[in-house]
Amino acid sequence: NKEKGFTLVELVLIVGIIALMTIGIYIKYRSISNNAKIQQQTQDLYALSNKINGAYQSSASLATLNTTTAIAGGLVPTELINSPNIINRCGGTLTLAPSPAPIAGLSGYSITINNITPRFCGSIGTSKYANEVDEVWVSGVSRKTTGTSLTNANMTAIITACNTATNIEFRNR
Repeated sequence: NKEKGFTLVELVLIVGIIALMTIGIYIKYRSISNNAKIQQQTQDLYALSNKINGAYQSSASLATLNTTTAIAGGLVPTELINSPNIINRCGGTLTLAPSPAPIAGLSGYSITINNITPRFCGSIGTSKYANEVDEVWVSGVSRKTTGTSLTNANMTAIITACNTATNIEFRNR
């Protein structure tokens, strides 16, 4: 009389295979989800920059730019407003301010992403948006200067700095 069914070894093997497949799917899902957040955050930065540039045609008026005036002026997409803050896709906040120092003699503004993870910092800091802004600062240290494009050297410096960073700042004039 031969009993029908699976042996304990066969059951453990099947459960192990299912567990490995589940882990693989979860890792892929997180990667896709994170990439979508990074892409959305980059699009948010472009939209915000375009609205700021449109609203503040003269550089003299940039002295009044801050998070509060940007929200009140309708420059911030509503899904990013958690009054009185602008939230970012990484779980932190965005800060808007006049540039702390003139860029090439012209007043400008800065967009700072606060409470950022190293992966988001490195990805956004080496994005097309970062290449198009005048300056990129990671935790208060300049990593891309006015008039330069992102190179392998400063992209590496940005990624390395992002490993311990809590914020990344983009400055425009």
